[in-house]
Amino acid sequence: MDIVVGKILEVRRHPDEGREHIYCEKVDIGNGVIRDIGSGLVKFVPEDKMKGAMVVVLANLKARNMGTNFASHGMVLCGQNADGT
Repeated sequence: MDIVVGKILEVRRHPDEGREHIYCEKVDIGNGVIRDIGSGLVKFVPEDKMKGAMVVVLANLKARNMGTNFASHGMVLCGQNADGT
């Protein structure tokens, strides 16, 4: 696994119907590499808390199509509280 720390530069809600629970992010993972990453975190983390956040990224995944004109090139890793949030 290629786990790196990145900084979310841009974040927006996914524009496709049925994918409103996904953020589309641009994440700087260092060495001049900026990745498009989709995260299903809309109901857990407010958009203003995502932008500028330092995050842990699983960076060696195959690109995954996440709707019209958006492929995710990694995964933002998260944890959850005991209550599932």
